[in-house]
Order: sequence, then C-alpha cells, then structure tokens
Amino acid sequence: MVQLGVIVVGLAVALITAFGLNERITDLKGDQAAAEARLDASITASEGRLNSRLDKLSDQFTRLDERTSTLEGQKGQKTP
Repeated sequence: MVQLGVIVVGLAVALITAFGLNERITDLKGDQAAAEARLDASITASEGRLNSRLDKLSDQFTRLDERTSTLEGQKGQKTP
C-alpha cells in the first residue's frame, strides 16, 4: 500500500515538473522569436548602412576617375 502511494506521489511530481517544463519551453520559443526579430532588424539596418557606404565609395571612385581623365587630357594637350 505504501509503494502505491509513493508511485502516485512520484507520478504527480513528474506531471507537475513536465507542465512546468512545457511552460518554460513555450516561453523560450517566444523569447527566441523576439530575438530573431531583433536580429533581422539589426541585419537589415546593417545592410542599409553598408549600401550607403558603398554608394559613397562608388561616387568617390567615379569622381577620381573623372579627375584622372581630366588630368590626362590636360597633360596630352600640353605635350606636343
């Protein structure tokens, strides 16, 4: 009879523990979804900053190329 009581108590503890773990797992899934959303927003922002910097760099190279062409043209006109 005592053994049956111990088994019932053990099952009750196991069920309570399982329910608690299930809630924790559900909470962690929610936390993970929020973390993934923050990460996605951060990546999107980083991509935007990188594209802006690449555009500026491209503009600088274009101006440098134009300046080089102008200087080479001036040099070619001076040399007979």
